[in-house]
Amino acid sequence: ALVYQKTLTSAAIAKTSTGYITNLVSNDVNYFVRLVYRMQYLWLAPVELLVVTGILYRRVGWPVFAGISVYLLFLPIQVWAAQSVAVIRKKCSTLRDARLLQLNNVLKGIELIKLYAWEDPLAQKVNRQRNKELKQLYKNGIITGICSSLTTVVAPVASLCIIVVCYATNRPLPADTVFLVIGFLNLLQVTVGGYVVTAVMQWMGCHIAIGRISSFLQLPEQSTMSHTTARDDNADAEVARVGEGAVVRIDQANFNWNKSEFSTIGSADSDNAPVLSSISLSLDESELLAVIGSVGRQVGKTSLCMALLGELPPESGSVYVRARSSRASESQHIAYVPQSPWMLSGTVRDNILFGSAYSSERMRIVLDACALSEDVRALPHGEMTFVGERGITLSGGQKARISIARAVYSQADFYIFDDPLSAVDPHVAQHLFQSVICGLLKGQPRILVTHQLQFLPKCDKIMLLEQGSIKLYGNPRDVLEALHESTVRSNSDAVSTALIDSLQSHLSNARPSLDGALGVRTEVAECDTTIDVVDNRMQSERMAVGSISPSVYMRFIAAGVSAPLVVLMLSLVASAHANMLGAHWVLAKWTRGGSSITSAGSTIGLYSGLIATLLVIMLAGDIIFMLLGVTTARNLFRKMLDAVLAAPAHFFHVNPHGRIINRFSSDQAHVDESLQIILLITIRRFLFTLGAIITVGIVNPYTLMALPLVAGLLWMLRRYFMFANRQVKRIGSVARSPMYSHLSETLSGLSTVRAYKAQARFRRQFSTAQNAYIRAHFTQISCNSWLEAHVKGCVWIFTLTVFFFSVAVSNIEASFVALALIELVNLVGSVQAFIERMAEAEVQFVSVERILEYTALDPEPPRHTDTQPPPDWPSKGAIEFCDMSLTYPGTKDPVLQHISLNISPGEKIGVVGRTGAGKSSLLATLFRLCDAEPANSILIDGIAVSALGVHDLRSRLSIIPQTPVLFHGSLRFNIDPLGEHSDLDIWRALRAAELGPKVEALPGKLDAEVEEDGRNFSAGEQQLISLCRAILRNSRIVVMDEATANVDTATDYRIQNAIRRHFREATVLTIAHRLDTVSLGADRIVVVDAGLIREFGRPEDLLAQTSSATAPDGYGWLHGMVRQAGEAGELAIKRAKEKRALLEGTVA
Repeated sequence: ALVYQKTLTSAAIAKTSTGYITNLVSNDVNYFVRLVYRMQYLWLAPVELLVVTGILYRRVGWPVFAGISVYLLFLPIQVWAAQSVAVIRKKCSTLRDARLLQLNNVLKGIELIKLYAWEDPLAQKVNRQRNKELKQLYKNGIITGICSSLTTVVAPVASLCIIVVCYATNRPLPADTVFLVIGFLNLLQVTVGGYVVTAVMQWMGCHIAIGRISSFLQLPEQSTMSHTTARDDNADAEVARVGEGAVVRIDQANFNWNKSEFSTIGSADSDNAPVLSSISLSLDESELLAVIGSVGRQVGKTSLCMALLGELPPESGSVYVRARSSRASESQHIAYVPQSPWMLSGTVRDNILFGSAYSSERMRIVLDACALSEDVRALPHGEMTFVGERGITLSGGQKARISIARAVYSQADFYIFDDPLSAVDPHVAQHLFQSVICGLLKGQPRILVTHQLQFLPKCDKIMLLEQGSIKLYGNPRDVLEALHESTVRSNSDAVSTALIDSLQSHLSNARPSLDGALGVRTEVAECDTTIDVVDNRMQSERMAVGSISPSVYMRFIAAGVSAPLVVLMLSLVASAHANMLGAHWVLAKWTRGGSSITSAGSTIGLYSGLIATLLVIMLAGDIIFMLLGVTTARNLFRKMLDAVLAAPAHFFHVNPHGRIINRFSSDQAHVDESLQIILLITIRRFLFTLGAIITVGIVNPYTLMALPLVAGLLWMLRRYFMFANRQVKRIGSVARSPMYSHLSETLSGLSTVRAYKAQARFRRQFSTAQNAYIRAHFTQISCNSWLEAHVKGCVWIFTLTVFFFSVAVSNIEASFVALALIELVNLVGSVQAFIERMAEAEVQFVSVERILEYTALDPEPPRHTDTQPPPDWPSKGAIEFCDMSLTYPGTKDPVLQHISLNISPGEKIGVVGRTGAGKSSLLATLFRLCDAEPANSILIDGIAVSALGVHDLRSRLSIIPQTPVLFHGSLRFNIDPLGEHSDLDIWRALRAAELGPKVEALPGKLDAEVEEDGRNFSAGEQQLISLCRAILRNSRIVVMDEATANVDTATDYRIQNAIRRHFREATVLTIAHRLDTVSLGADRIVVVDAGLIREFGRPEDLLAQTSSATAPDGYGWLHGMVRQAGEAGELAIKRAKEKRALLEGTVA
């Protein structure tokens, strides 16, 4: 809870990876729990050592110190082992952080990985990190094996030393004293050699965990930043200085993400130049400020939003944000709509309310204003429809509108919109601007970051950012006049010429009526009633019931070793215990009839030989056992990773990432570190128990009469205990997943959570999830205590029975009675430890069971089939859809129906339609993310895609997705994960995407590090990197799925230019909301609505269709969309035609 609370308050620029924080919560904090169990032995062991030494000294004399010295000499070995294990675990923790980071990157980008058939290089990247971790785990296994074997033989070696000293000094050592010494030394072995070693190792691990957690807790917090609010002590002075009307004011402020004092944990800083410099602005209570600028991280649009939210502190200057005087609420100040919509794993209503009180009337108003009413009515459960993790069941436009609805519903003091309108259709964007930004929020302070320049004339102020500085700032008229000044145009580095041209065109078009509307229709056609994915609620995590299946144990053994190696390993362990039992029988024979040990000096060599053999066999057996355990863990991890990456896309839609991470972190950690030693102790205690029973049975067979009764009682206790404890463990394992999911969800939307002042609510939700896990864990501890008490009682009853039977039978020699009693004393601890460890092992096998469940996931279609396409396939790029339909898994209604299209080679096809119409679903069938019906309904160059392996298909196609994905690693790896291209080819692709200067300026250039989620690149730059991937692959079929939604108009043109230049002969399918984007490069346009093809033809022909019997507004489908976009839509089409003619001339 403390780590999570720190996560909510830490500064955004304190660079910490998701994997690091997840590892703190999942593994580091567990060291505290483990230490509590053994910590008391750190002070009990010295007391026990003094007491035992005193008792044995009275019976044996000074030779006892020879045996005690063995324990004292064993202490340095314990310290060495503990220190070595501590160093190894520290390295393992760091390596596990990196592995979880890589894995988290893979899960976030799993859809892109599948689309590009990149599963193998990403799996290799994770496995390379895993191999570094395994190297340390193998070292840990060797050290743990050595320490375990020495712990077991320390008592026999100590007794040997005492016997040898007594023999050498001719001191009498009768039989009763011999076994008294062995008995007390065995007690010391359990405490000093066992519990203390474990406690020291846990303490060292806890010490490392404390250091890692302390480093995280000492990171700077957001509250330390220079961000003034109206409720600060100096608020009155600030109000007097900036004026009553100002809600936001920034005075000559410089901002920098790369501050060394904030980068304690994370990647190294690459640049210390300010990301924003000399920023000054003022926003009054009712003003709307538009922020524009070209694409690029250095522009600073999103950084400006972060600065206003307090996420980016000023290096100099001041930032002032105050609550308006009309607001009485102390809980909420700023409503923030991020560029990439952030969704909670909950219902539509949960995402809109975001902790606010529910009002049906206000909800209706907000849904209407945000064009969500029809979408919500079409959902299976309306507002209560579950949207899935990251809103996976929603389209990009729906997520953007829900994010806007959240801001509107919150009734905040100040609104920041970071370009959300780019994710929706033009007519929907127009409606949102009119009904929300200039409607419900009119009179509120608003900042709108946008690339859609048609909205600028309706704004009160416009700010043009370029290279982190303000180039233009003022009202629309002033900005327009400034555009004509030669000083602005003459500076080629100041602003993009394309951006100036676009801005001037929009402003000039609207100049005659700046104070009026744009002539946009105020009505918006009904949103479509077909949702691509209906209520795909997250599947509840499967939890097994009953005992662990025998197949789990067999699959675990088969995962690591061959049968002969298992037999060899068990033979070594068993023979070691046979040697120990034989040594005790030798002592019993030596002392037969009460003779002294001094009279049997000729057999000292035999006893010494048995002890030496025991030491060698024990060392070999324990080390091999531990190493085989690590090998099994290695193979299970690889099988699980391969199975998860081979799972269909639907699996990731219904399983939250936190649930998957739980298997790879906590469950895998149990198999890596805990299970091997628990299994070894269980086998050893079983052999101790079996040896004790055999010895007692040989000495006095009558005592075995009570054995069935006691064994049956113990078995019943174990069965009763396991019935509860096993299920409690499963409940605890399942209860961990919501913790990790909530943590991951919080980290991905931290700026939104803090903007809405929802930290307290999120902290309570995490505490609720944590308490559910703690309840299960505490119940498990209680079950263990119950078992311990009952087992001790049963075993002591059996011990007393054997004791009285042995005393009653007078013909048994005293030495063998002493041997039997010593074995009985050992039996008490052995049986208790055996049953407890066996129960613990079965509980630990719950983690194995959960891992094996993920190794057997249903895979997607095979990567390769007998149908192998030609090496140059597709050589033409012809695509044919033949009466194709699509129904998503787990749903009944088709999202695409009877699609028939014939696309010629090299054609440029635009795909348009309202949000959720099925546009992305159409393209998903092309890549076989979901299989269409009937089987051979999609052909590429005459080959049915359903007959091909998914890798054979996807590796021949290219896609530029709606949401770009970058992986933590080098830029080279992000562009070419398969390593198939030379540096020269990569540089050509970068320059073609106009990223050459950006990359050349990076330290390391192609080897420059890409941070987690690509946060050191802007959204536009990330999209240009996606373009590089497509250019580098040079496929004959290229798909653009809303690829330019989050970039400015000028960058959109550059991307379109690059597509036309580098894919002149390729078939290009483009999904876009911007009408000018579609018209710019489209030979023909497909209009999709409600899963049906409504129109398909040349843009000019479709625009000429002024009537349609099927269209909701009576116009032609495309013609109606242009009319709904109003004057801006018509202007966009006109400008697209002009730009296309220019581009065709340039390309030619």
